[in-house]
Amino acid sequence: MKVSRATQVFSPVVIATLEFLQENPQCHSDATEFQDCLPTITFMKMVSKWYDLHNIGSVKPHGQGEEPFYFSDDDRLSWLEVEFITYIEEIQHSGGKTKKKMTKETCEATLITTSFRYVLTRALNSDPVESLFSCFRQFNGGNDKVDARTAVFTAEKLLKVGILQAAKSGNAPHSSETNAPLKPKARDGDTTAMPLAVVLGAKRLSHELEFLNVSFATPDDIELAPLAYLAGYLARACEEKLTCEACKVLLQEPKPCGGMYDFIKKIENGQLRYPKMEIVQICKLACGFVSEVMKDIERVIHPAGPAPKGLSHHGLTEETTGADYTRRRPLIDSAANCVECCTKRVMEPPLYLPPRPLIALAR
Repeated sequence: MKVSRATQVFSPVVIATLEFLQENPQCHSDATEFQDCLPTITFMKMVSKWYDLHNIGSVKPHGQGEEPFYFSDDDRLSWLEVEFITYIEEIQHSGGKTKKKMTKETCEATLITTSFRYVLTRALNSDPVESLFSCFRQFNGGNDKVDARTAVFTAEKLLKVGILQAAKSGNAPHSSETNAPLKPKARDGDTTAMPLAVVLGAKRLSHELEFLNVSFATPDDIELAPLAYLAGYLARACEEKLTCEACKVLLQEPKPCGGMYDFIKKIENGQLRYPKMEIVQICKLACGFVSEVMKDIERVIHPAGPAPKGLSHHGLTEETTGADYTRRRPLIDSAANCVECCTKRVMEPPLYLPPRPLIALAR
């Protein structure tokens, strides 16, 4: 397993999801199976905190618990040397001779003794070196016997790729191509026309927005928790981009309560926002819009029967959609651009709406 995949398993989002399922058994029909997973959640929290404390790689912290170790009596070191080791020893004693425990070497490796001014714990592990070796292997394909010349050539190639994909906050120069916005490749014919499935889906979405209903049958449903997280991101984006204070008040919930907000509370780091029910409902309708449009596009490209209703007068019948790849290429191109059309027309406008229409929408 790669290091990045392992860290994703113990990420705060995964832990918060398990806690949400464990505390809200009515959110899903299978949520009752997570009622006894509290020891697993505790173990994941301990491992996640242990990894965060061993992955400090900058003097300037970017979040909670990411400051360097300046003093030997740091509370985080005490947690590593006392609480974490005690927890591991309890697991070892309770596990007996079974494999449900950690090795002795793992416990000893968590102790940190040093006389430096401060410690950046990322330098104490081999993850960056393993990542570099992994890139060397990928660039050389099946060549297991790499000589010095090949190694130097691969290192130069890695440096060039790093410059081409440099972040905006980095110190590498940027080319005009990396800063230019991505645009779809021009094709023959009219490129401004939207696919019929998008047009029909937009009409349904417009009708549903006119009669927006914010009452949910189960406010702590498992499907609403990630939607509330997404709506909170939109609320924060609008807070940063809009100057109207009234708009910010209409978007955010001052006193969040209910199971729908439990997921956000469990990963709260001071930067998240709690959206109102109206924004959550809009996100739900937008996700449903994208899902329905993609189903229509899939039925057109790979028809399992007669063509969908409303497409015959546009020439998209079973005879034409079942033709060879060349004749179906325009439909495949439409499907490739469908997601981009949906996101630009639905998710992007809330970030750039002027204050007055936003107030009207919230009301």
